Amino acid sequence: MPKVFIFKILLVPTVLFLATSVLAAGECGPRPDESGVTSWHEYRCQGTGCSGDVLHRECQETCTRDCECVEVDENWSWDCTDWDCSTTCGEEDTAQNCQSWQICQGNTSWENIQPSCQCSASCLEQPSGSFPENGVENVKLPITFMWNAVNGAQSYHYEISGITDGAVDTSYVLIDNCQLQSNENYEWQVQACCDSSCINSGPWSDTWSFNTSLAPELLLPENNATSTSIPTMFDWCDTEEAESYYLNVYKEGETEVYFPYPILKEGGVLPSEFIEDIGFLSGITYLWEVATCKNEGGIECDDWSQKWKFMASTDFPAPTLIFPVYNPANPENIPAVNLLDRLRWEFTERAFSYRYRILDKNREEIINSSSSVSNVSFDVFWQDNLELNETYSWQVEFCWDDKGENCDEENWSEEWRFKTTGAPPTNPREEPINNEEKVLIPAKLIWDEAPGAASYYFDGSFEPSGVINKAEVSLSHPDLVPETDYWWRVKTCADKNGEFCGQWSETKNFTTAKISTPINPLPEDGGTLETIQRYLRWDEVSGANFYQYKIDYQGEEKIPLTIISANYITLPVRELDLGDYAWWVQACLDKECRETGEWAGPWQFTLVEVGGATEKGIVPCDRSYDDPRTPWNERESCQIKHVFIMAKNIIDFVLWRLGLIVLALLTLATGVVYYFSTGAPQTMVKVKTIWKSAGVGYAIIFVGWIIINTLLIILGYQWETFGDWWQITF
Repeated sequence: MPKVFIFKILLVPTVLFLATSVLAAGECGPRPDESGVTSWHEYRCQGTGCSGDVLHRECQETCTRDCECVEVDENWSWDCTDWDCSTTCGEEDTAQNCQSWQICQGNTSWENIQPSCQCSASCLEQPSGSFPENGVENVKLPITFMWNAVNGAQSYHYEISGITDGAVDTSYVLIDNCQLQSNENYEWQVQACCDSSCINSGPWSDTWSFNTSLAPELLLPENNATSTSIPTMFDWCDTEEAESYYLNVYKEGETEVYFPYPILKEGGVLPSEFIEDIGFLSGITYLWEVATCKNEGGIECDDWSQKWKFMASTDFPAPTLIFPVYNPANPENIPAVNLLDRLRWEFTERAFSYRYRILDKNREEIINSSSSVSNVSFDVFWQDNLELNETYSWQVEFCWDDKGENCDEENWSEEWRFKTTGAPPTNPREEPINNEEKVLIPAKLIWDEAPGAASYYFDGSFEPSGVINKAEVSLSHPDLVPETDYWWRVKTCADKNGEFCGQWSETKNFTTAKISTPINPLPEDGGTLETIQRYLRWDEVSGANFYQYKIDYQGEEKIPLTIISANYITLPVRELDLGDYAWWVQACLDKECRETGEWAGPWQFTLVEVGGATEKGIVPCDRSYDDPRTPWNERESCQIKHVFIMAKNIIDFVLWRLGLIVLALLTLATGVVYYFSTGAPQTMVKVKTIWKSAGVGYAIIFVGWIIINTLLIILGYQWETFGDWWQITF
C-alpha cells in the first residue's frame, strides 16, 4: 500500500479528533461562515447614448475567508481574515468592466462585434492641483503651469485670461517668450480631453488666479545652454514699470557677483538687451539674473528674475559658403558673376554680423567689410573695387557684435574663387548665308554666350545698335539693304543697362545678298487655270515683305503693276475673258517695292471654264461658268438683268420639277384613299373632285401662257434686250 494513502487515512481521524476537542471545549462557539455566493444580473447599454439594445449577463461573486479559534486573555474567540472575493460572468465572458471615465460603446449587434469601453468627455474628472497655486503672488516668469493628471485624459486644453490658449498631451505647459507680462494679474483654467486634438473635452477646472513678479522674463542665453557665443548676448522681456535694469552674472558655485552691470536709458529708450565680451571663459558655467529697477540710476532693484545657467563657448564652426558655387577640388572651373549676383553664405543665429573679405589675383586684400545679413550684392562694391574679366577669392567669418568689429579672426571660412564677367564674346557669325557666302535678309548676328553676362552691347555700320539681353541680334529691312557691305562687333556687360562692359569682340564684316527671285508658279508655266480656282501662287522668298506682279492678256496689259503682302494673287475671274495670259512677279523688301529682286516670268496660263449648262441653279450670276443658252454672261456679278433668268429658272423648277412631284404625290394619295374606301360612292366623288381641280389648275396655267405667247407674237414683240424669257422649255 502506498505511503501517501496511509498518511491520508491517518490524517483524517486526527483532524476530526482535534475539531471535536475544540468544539467540545465550547470556547469559540459555532464556526463562522467561511464562504458565500452572491448572484445578480447585469445590464449594459449597447450603442451610443444607450439608445440601442442592452447586453444581459448573469454574474456571481464568490467570497471566502479563513478563520481560526484563538485564546485572548484566557478567552477564546474566532480570528477571521477579510473576505477574498472574485467575480465571474456566465453568459458573456468577453464583456469588459468600464472605468469611471468610460462608457460602453459599440455595434448594436452584440453577437457580431464586441462593444468596448471608450473615454467619455462628460465622465472625465475636473482637473485639480494647480501650480501656480490659486491666489499666489509674485510668480517669476517664465512659468511652467502644472496640474494633476486626470485618469483617461489623452490631452488637455488650457486657457490663460483669454491671452493665450492651446492643447498639450502632458499635464503641464511652459508659457514663455514674453507671452505673459510682469506685474500682472492672470486667471487660468484647464480641461481634460478624450482625444489628442481636444475636440471631446471634459469640464473646466476651477478658475485659478495668480500675480506675476515685477522682475523681467529672461530670454537669452537660454537656461542650461551649453555653447553660448562670446561675446554673449543677454536678452529679456520689457517691463513697463522699469526705469532701469540691473544685470548680475555669477560663476557657478560662487556667491560673489562676477559681473554687475546697470542697464540705463539711451536717448530716452531703455534697452532690454546687453552684449559684450566680459571675460567669459570657454567651458565655464555661469548664472545670470536681471532685476527691475524703480529709478533711472540702477538702484532700488529688489525684484529679481529667475537665475538661469549657461556655458560659454568660442568653438564656432567656420561659415559655410553658398554662392557663387565653387569646388576647390576643381580649381579651373571658376564661376562667373555680374552686378546682379550676390555673395551668399549660410545663416546662423549665433552670429550677430559677418565679416567678408575679397582678395585679388596677387593675394592682396581689396575689400574687407561687414554685413548684418548672410549675403551681399556685388553692386555694393563693384565699381570702385572690381575689374571686369578678373579672378578673385573670398572668405567670411562670424562676428559677435552688430558692427562687425568683434569677430572670430581665427576661424575664416573656406576660400572660394569667382571671376567677374566681361570677357569678349567669341565666335561671332551671321545667319543665314547663301552659296556665295553672302548674308540673306532678314539676318541674325550670333555669338557664343559669355559666362556671367547680364547683357551685351553691340554696334556696327547699321541701325539700330545698343543693349540686348541675349546672344543674338535680328536685323531686317530697313536696317539692312541688299548688296551692301557691313561690319559689327559686340561686348559683354555686367549690368542690364550696358554701363559696365568689357572689351569688344573681333570686328566682323559681311555683305548682304540680293533678294531672291520667286520660283515654282501655280499653275505651272504653260498650265491651265480653271474659273473655280481664282488664285495664282509661288514659293515664299526669304526676307521678302511684299511682292509686285502684273498680268497681260493676249499681249495686252490686263492687270497693271500691283503690290501685295502675300505670295498669292486673288484673280477677279468673273471679269476676265477666257484664254491665254502671261504674268510676272518680283519680291520686295519695302511696301513701295524700291528694294526688289529680279522679275520672275513671264509665266503662261490659260483660263478655262468648268461646269457649263449641265450645272443647274436658281441664281444665274457670279458662277464659275456661263450658260450659252441664256442671253447674259452668268460669270458676271449679279445685276438686275439676271432677275429675268432667275424668274425663268423658278418657273421651270415649279412646272417641271416641283409640279411633277406634286402630281406624283397626288396620284399616290388618291390611290391610297380609293383603296381604303371599299367602293364608297362619296369617296369616289371626292377623288374625282381633287383630280378635276388639279386638271383645271394646270389647264389655266398652260392656256394663260399660250394666250400671252401667241398675243405677243401677233403683236410682233421681239425683246432682244431681255431674250425669250417668257417661253417655257419642255
